[in-house]
Amino acid sequence: MSKLRTADSTCILCGCGCRLRYFLDDEGNITRCKPIIIDRERGYEGCFKGFIAWKGVETNRIDRPYVRGEDGELKESTWKEVYEILNSVFRDYKEENIAYVASGEVTNENNYIIQKFARVISFTNNIDTCARLCHASTLDAMMKTLGISVMPNKIDDVLSADCILVFGSNPYTNYPALGTKLMLAKMKGCKIISVQGSVNETSRKLADIVVTLEPGTEIIFINTLVAELVRKKYIPLSRIEELKGGEAFLNVIEKFKSSLVYRFCHIDLEVFDKIVETIGKTENFVVMHGMGITQSGIGTETVACLINLVLLKDAKLVSMRGKINIQGAGDMGCSPTSYPTGPINEETKMKYESIIGAEVPLMEGLTQIEFMLTSPVDVIYICGSNPAVSMPYLDAVHRSIEESICNLSSPILDAYSEICRHHTSITHPHRDKWYNYKC
Repeated sequence: MSKLRTADSTCILCGCGCRLRYFLDDEGNITRCKPIIIDRERGYEGCFKGFIAWKGVETNRIDRPYVRGEDGELKESTWKEVYEILNSVFRDYKEENIAYVASGEVTNENNYIIQKFARVISFTNNIDTCARLCHASTLDAMMKTLGISVMPNKIDDVLSADCILVFGSNPYTNYPALGTKLMLAKMKGCKIISVQGSVNETSRKLADIVVTLEPGTEIIFINTLVAELVRKKYIPLSRIEELKGGEAFLNVIEKFKSSLVYRFCHIDLEVFDKIVETIGKTENFVVMHGMGITQSGIGTETVACLINLVLLKDAKLVSMRGKINIQGAGDMGCSPTSYPTGPINEETKMKYESIIGAEVPLMEGLTQIEFMLTSPVDVIYICGSNPAVSMPYLDAVHRSIEESICNLSSPILDAYSEICRHHTSITHPHRDKWYNYKC
């Protein structure tokens, strides 16, 4: 029996970015995997979910193109036929008539090409991705407060923390590798405070203090927490005054009294006081949040309030993402409001055009909600995404994808047979998230 080959790759499961070593047989099929990094201080990279995720790599893989016939059935086709159809589509449909969906499951290079193709060939900014959808409020809040749209700190910062506030996230279940790091921090004496909309496994298994908020009261909780930290002199006034807008901020938080937390958040004041004291005394504070606070009408404001707390306590901010390359999709400009060179405006347009040597549109594009639901376009090109499952109002989404077929085509580019495929007119494969992340 021949010796198994190995390939080191990034785990495809979530946004933790764990590095794993895969063992391949003579035909290149994965037989097993193991973590590369195992450290008593840092924990190990990988989790039980990631260690078996490879078993789905070959399941339902698409290895040839399909075209929907006149009878409504998808039938195996040839690359020549598909390229002829796509050539016709991209020649006849441009600007406001076509839209693109990029992916958090492909590499930066692929996402860059997708958005460049949309802007140069179709001359449209109608390109979106779940990178903007799920954490749009986080990106907006970070840009307005920090001037950046990326997580300013790293996951391993939790290992040196003496207090961690987990807000609207469930790392114990959703990010087990991160959950392991939280356990290590806890073993060193770190206090973990879990603030959620409902009790989850992180609250049950890891937290020293558990709070279940009434939905929509997150801002009241955070601002009152900051106000109490100031009143009890855990945050010196000089710290606030040295920040831009400090005086106006003081005038706002002065109105937030602990009685509001009891009245609106339905939190026992003894528990709240304990949170204030624990955070107030911490010297290495980490604030971790997820999509439990981002996908609401006050998501941007809630994240901005958390950033205020981070700045005033000189803390670390860890914003947990869902897919393996959500951050990269955003960085590459897969957004209706941003080029790779920054938010859409005359300056960033000229900068991007000088880099690629081609003209791109200036007007902001439609969001995925708009071009699939409120203002459906004629053609939607979907890459490595499955909006037929992940979008809201699925009946309307399915109808939008199907109706675009009546105009000509709604192609989907993916490596696997997704439910979205049942509603498209063309499906063709690509090098997927596993093979693209091989070293």
